[in-house]
Formats: sequence, structure tokens, C-alpha cells
Amino acid sequence: MGAAWQRLMAHIGPAVAEAVSTSAGPIVEFRAGSGIGTTRLHERFPHADLIACEPDAIMRDVLFGRLGADARMRERVTVIPLPVAAEHAEELRAQLPAPGSVPVILVAHVLGILDADVRGLLWQLIAESLTDSGIALITAGSPHADDPEDADAQTAPDAPQVFIEDITVGAHTVTGEYRRENGHMQVTYTQRDAAGAVLRQVATEPREITAPLMIEDYRREAADHSLESQVVSGYILRLSRQPQ
Repeated sequence: MGAAWQRLMAHIGPAVAEAVSTSAGPIVEFRAGSGIGTTRLHERFPHADLIACEPDAIMRDVLFGRLGADARMRERVTVIPLPVAAEHAEELRAQLPAPGSVPVILVAHVLGILDADVRGLLWQLIAESLTDSGIALITAGSPHADDPEDADAQTAPDAPQVFIEDITVGAHTVTGEYRRENGHMQVTYTQRDAAGAVLRQVATEPREITAPLMIEDYRREAADHSLESQVVSGYILRLSRQPQ
């Protein structure tokens, strides 16, 4: 996923820089996962505040590990442990910044595992949160595809794909294994001590990856919530509020 984020930042970096220069509001990242993107955003925009929304406890553990290893990042990143889901919508709204105050929203590498109801709420939250000149940047390929810019990334292949990353926190190392197989995604985290002995291992339940819609389908959904859209680099949606 580090390589995927490196490619993504090359495409979106200038647009994010322009948006944050026009507003003092925070960057909001929905489904921040283990914080790979959060870290990239902080590295690129160290003076911007970030809000990372991540409902999965395992993912948040690793995200907090990244924050624990970087004092400056801890000062800038707020973590919201809530999902984009109807039953948590009002609580989520209460914890997000005031409506119309967010210059940048990012949703990366997860759209393929969100059902229609969740996407509908996501579009609505984006429309409510963005400033008049704000942007939302959303990758429209499947999560953890080998190369989101490849057309094959728009489908869920049967061949197993495994992505591994190591995070060092003090004397311990946490290894994240992201396995995509038979249309499902599973994440396993293993914590080891300095000698390599396993201290803890946890895994998520396999989650089905829905067949991704075409990018034009997502654009139509967003338009239903008063969001204008552009396609960037073939797989990124750039959304903004329609003029009132």
C-alpha cells in the first residue's frame, strides 16, 4: 500500500496544497485504515490538522502506533473511531468539523467495499462538510489493487494478492498483512518483540469486496447529492459542491 499511496500523492498533492492554502480547516480522511495515508499527508502538509476516521479497532491500534512514534504527528492528528453508517450518522456529524469548514476530504482505496447505503451517506457528509472551494478526492478502484491506474484494478481478481508492511514502535515491530483472495479482503496484524517472538496476533474477518461500479456510476451517485465531479488520472474522483 505504500507504493499505491506514493502514486496517489503524486496525482493529488498539488490539488490538496491549493485547497489547504485557502482555508484553515482540517483535512478529513474517511476510512483512514492503519494510517499509511495519514502519515503521507502529514509528511507532505506538516502544518495542516488532520482528522482520521477509522472504525476498525485493529486498524486504529496500528494508526495510534504511528502517532506514538511521531510527536509532531500526534499534535496534528485527531482520530474518530466511528464508521460511515446510518446508525452512527448523527454522532459522526457531531465529531466532524462544522458544516462548510473542511477544505479537503480524502477517501482512498476503500470505495469497492462500501455498499450503496454507505456510499449515499458518504456523499452526503462530503456535501455538508466541504467549504465552497473545498475538494474531495476519492479513488474509484478496488482496495489494495496492485496498481490502481491499471484497468484491471477495477475488478476483483481471483488470484491471491498479499501486501505486507512493517511498523516499528520502540523495540517492537508490527507486521500488517493485507490479503485479497476470492473477492474478499482480510487483514492480519502480528506484534513481535526485539528478538522476533510473537507477542500478539489478530485478524479481521474476511470482508467481501463488492463488484466495483464504473466510475461514471459513482459520478451519478455524487451528483444526486449536489456534488460536481471530475475524473483525475483515470481513477480518482475530484468532487466539489455545486454552486448554490
